Amino acid sequence: KPRGVHGMLTALRDYVGDNYIQADAKEEEKKLKSAFPFLLQTGETVKFAFLGRGGKGRDSFYFTDRRILERDVTGLTGSSVKYVSTPYSKIKAWAISTAGGGFDSDSEFQVWASGMKHMEIEFNKNKVDLFAINQFFNAMMLPTEQEYKVVIPEGASPGASFETEVAGQVLTVQCPPDLEPGMTMMVKVPSTNPGSYKAGEKTDEAGVSSFLSWLGDDAREVDPKELEARLRSAPNVLAPEERIE
Repeated sequence: KPRGVHGMLTALRDYVGDNYIQADAKEEEKKLKSAFPFLLQTGETVKFAFLGRGGKGRDSFYFTDRRILERDVTGLTGSSVKYVSTPYSKIKAWAISTAGGGFDSDSEFQVWASGMKHMEIEFNKNKVDLFAINQFFNAMMLPTEQEYKVVIPEGASPGASFETEVAGQVLTVQCPPDLEPGMTMMVKVPSTNPGSYKAGEKTDEAGVSSFLSWLGDDAREVDPKELEARLRSAPNVLAPEERIE
C-alpha cells in the first residue's frame, strides 16, 4: 500500500537523521538469541528494542532487565559488529526530551554512565513510547524503598510494636530499645508497586503541551501538590512512591 509523499518524507528523514524506532522486544530478543546464543545471560530478557535509521539501519539498542546493550555495526560490508553493555548500576543520570513543532519532530533519550561515553538516542516521536521508557528507568534506577521519620507515639514502650501511617501505608514497627515516646525514629517503607511501567501506551502529546504552558519559562514557586498531580497525568513521569515536597 503506498504511503504517500508524507510517509516517504518521514521515512527519508528517519533514515538520513538516524532516528530510531521502537520494535517488538520479544521478536528482537528471539533474533539476538538465534544469531548470538551466548550474548544474553541466562534468564535475561529484552524489555525495549530500538532500530536505527527508521528500522532500515544496521545499529540498534536493547534495554534488557539488566543493562543497555548497544549494537554498533561498522564497515561497508557490516562485517564488524561491536556490542557495548552499560549495566544499570553504572548509570548516574538519564533525560528525555519531547519533540518540538514543525521540522523538530524528534524526541531524545540521553544517558550518563560512569566510565562510559555519553549516550544519546534520537527517536521518531510517533514510533516510540518515550514516557514508558522513562517509567522503565524509574523502576530500574530509583530505590525500591524510602526512609521516613516517624514520631514514636505516647504509650509505645521501648522494644514494643506500634502502628503508624507512613506514605499512605499503615505499618507495624518496633520501637527501638533506646528510644522513648515523643522521640523520632527512621522507618524504611517499600514501594507499593516497585518496577511498574506501562509499555505501549501512547503518550498524550496534548497533555505534555498543556503542562509546559502551565509551567511557563520563568522560574517560580508552585504548589507542590498541584505540580505532583500534573506530573502524574501529563503524562506520568514520577515513580510510584515519589513525592514533590
